[in-house]
Amino acid sequence: MQKALATFRLGQIDFDSGVDWPEGTRVEVLPIESVGTNEADWPTTPEGIAALLKRMDECEPLEMSDAEYAAWEAERRTERERQKEFTRQSWTRSETLL
Repeated sequence: MQKALATFRLGQIDFDSGVDWPEGTRVEVLPIESVGTNEADWPTTPEGIAALLKRMDECEPLEMSDAEYAAWEAERRTERERQKEFTRQSWTRSETLL
C-alpha cells in the first residue's frame, strides 16, 4: 500500500493527493519530524564546535553552470506556482467546510 502525505487542517486530515485504499482501511497518523538539527543536538563544548566547523569547512562549495542554474530557477518557479495553486485550492476547500 502506498504512503500518502497529508496536512492537518480544521480538525481533519487533508491528503495532498487521492489515495486508492479499500474502504475501511485503518491508518496510523504521525506528525513528520522537523527538518534540520534540533537545538539540543548542536555541539556546546569547544571540541564539539571545532569538530563541526571542521566538517563544514570540508564541504565542497556548490557550483552550478549557467545551464544548471537556469534549470534550477525554472524548477523553483514551477514549484512555487504549484504551491500557490495548492494553497488556493486548500483555502477554497476550507471555506466550503465552514
